[in-house]
Amino acid sequence: MEHWKPDGPIWFYAGNEGDIFTFANNTGFMWDNAKDFHAMVIFMEHRYYGTSMPYGKKSMQNLSMAGYLTVEQALADYADFIVHVKMTVSGARLSPVVIMGGSYGGMLATWFRIKYPHLCVGALAASAPILQFPDIYNCEGYNRIATKDFTDYSPKCSESIRRS
Repeated sequence: MEHWKPDGPIWFYAGNEGDIFTFANNTGFMWDNAKDFHAMVIFMEHRYYGTSMPYGKKSMQNLSMAGYLTVEQALADYADFIVHVKMTVSGARLSPVVIMGGSYGGMLATWFRIKYPHLCVGALAASAPILQFPDIYNCEGYNRIATKDFTDYSPKCSESIRRS
């Protein structure tokens, strides 16, 4: 909250599949721009990743322990935390929230905006394959095109890549 001013924006990073400190230390965009926008920057770790293990060391021992490792639950965690911040941090109640993330975190940011539009004014998703599902997108399309390009260049090229 170094640069944040009351009613300033809240930039919320949707933690994805890893330790939140890795993402916080490698997401310069948010840190680099927070001062100019007087933004509060929040990085929240996704449950079952990093140190956020609901059942401690037993969290991943069997499926019954991992039952809360779902997209829906992660989004609900983010929603609860955002509401908590807005209600407990003086001057944050009217702050607009922008949720951000990359890859899976970008997918989460996009889905959060869809599911909780009343909690955020926007989402910024980097490298988020939100349409990368077999029933709505040809997931093998890129591979077929790349293979054709390699084969057109040299019939042995694509086979050589496969063998490697």
